[in-house]
Amino acid sequence: MEPTLHKNSIILGLRHHGELKTGDIIIFRHNGELLVKRIAASGGEEIERNEEMITVPYGCFYVLGDNAADFYDSQYWEELFVEEANVAAVVLNT
Repeated sequence: MEPTLHKNSIILGLRHHGELKTGDIIIFRHNGELLVKRIAASGGEEIERNEEMITVPYGCFYVLGDNAADFYDSQYWEELFVEEANVAAVVLNT
């Protein structure tokens, strides 16, 4: 998530209660790990992936990291979307 969040930073997250929106930075579970990424698209929104427009299912998010040189996000995952149930927290004031 650099340059927004620097390596070894301490982040403060608030348990997710309420609506998350595009642009929010979330902490979520993916393949047994806790990850931090920015929501690029929410349920019902369209986003371009590999020159193809896809619609994010309701109750899910398409997430991207802020560091273009070090990707591990929805662009490359086999399962493209993060389900809302896997969101642990939203990062406060970056």
